[in-house]
Amino acid sequence: MILLAILSPVCWILAAFCNAVMDTLADKPHFDKSIFSKYDSDFWLKTDSWDNKYNDIDGDGEGDVKGGLRYKGVLGFLNNLSDGWHIFQSLMIIFLAMSCSLGIFVTELFVFDSLFLNLFTYFIFLGIAWNVTFSAGYDKILKKK
Repeated sequence: MILLAILSPVCWILAAFCNAVMDTLADKPHFDKSIFSKYDSDFWLKTDSWDNKYNDIDGDGEGDVKGGLRYKGVLGFLNNLSDGWHIFQSLMIIFLAMSCSLGIFVTELFVFDSLFLNLFTYFIFLGIAWNVTFSAGYDKILKKK
């Protein structure tokens, strides 16, 4: 039970890091200063890669919204694997859902007699953990050395 309780904030922290990756990939100035800049911008840079999920109807090698999504129906989730930004968005959502689902086990970690004080402390912890993780990722870890 304690392990499940610890996994909740770990998933939260992973979600924050995924959000830092998304913001790093979101525009050219940040992308160019990041560790991703040495990789194919057609996959990693959001402003270049968003069209990967669409069919190319005019032959220019770029997907077109009018061409519709490449994958439809049961395989529609594959559209979210067509570029780096959407992969990390999907991961962020998965980690957030896991964190919330595992949150019921966090009561194992409570140290105060007051439920309100325990929840307040945990929410403050999650807020700080998100901001520290996001800032470390966005400002330090994902930057070129």
